[in-house]
Amino acid sequence: MSLTGPQAAALVSGYDRVFLELNTGTPESALADIRDDPDALRQWKLLLKHSCPAFAVGTSRDYLALVCLLQVRDLVAHRHARTLALGSFPTSLSDCVRQRIVPVHRAAGADRTSVLFVVEVAEWAAATAKAWLAVADAQLPLPS
Repeated sequence: MSLTGPQAAALVSGYDRVFLELNTGTPESALADIRDDPDALRQWKLLLKHSCPAFAVGTSRDYLALVCLLQVRDLVAHRHARTLALGSFPTSLSDCVRQRIVPVHRAAGADRTSVLFVVEVAEWAAATAKAWLAVADAQLPLPS
């Protein structure tokens, strides 16, 4: 069998399906919905719903931090350019800033990039991603 092309893709897809079904108990139809959803937060939420329904994403500080991390990612990586008043933040990130989840320091007369594109926010992002992966490792079944 070739390790490239459609046959390899089918092999990887089959392994992925079998691995997730055996290790998480998530049915194939739900896995397809998870894989097909373009929103990373909804993917995590659906996977957790099927794999460990007792995990409450609505009250998890780690999940909330993940939401904020992905909001920062969207603003940085996808460059959602908008004209905003100096010292303000896009609506998608304003709750994260107001609740002090994202460690920005408001500066009068500064645009959002001046307070987001700094080492402190980058360190927070790395720590948040690491913490979320630890939560995922603890909540989701490990491979057997």
